Amino acid sequence: MNIAGYAYTKGEEKKHQENIDRYGEIKHLVSRIHLQKVSMYAKTQFKGELLDEECQALSEKDIALIADYGNLCFGGHCTKSDDGKSFWGAYYTD
Repeated sequence: MNIAGYAYTKGEEKKHQENIDRYGEIKHLVSRIHLQKVSMYAKTQFKGELLDEECQALSEKDIALIADYGNLCFGGHCTKSDDGKSFWGAYYTD
């Protein structure tokens, strides 16, 4: 799933607040997600495993929000495996 960024767009403050609010609702799940990240030029790649059913119910955008601490101002992408137990993607950093 491609995730559009909000930086430098109309309504960016509202979109930023929506991401912060959603992250606040799901950040308690961080300890139940095995997450690995690798920083690269202009992006951070991530992958991991969703360790229980509540985590497996997260959307791909939710997973990307967790990886980027609720930000995603420049967007990114995330894909879940067919069984919903693993994921991979990247968020852009500029």
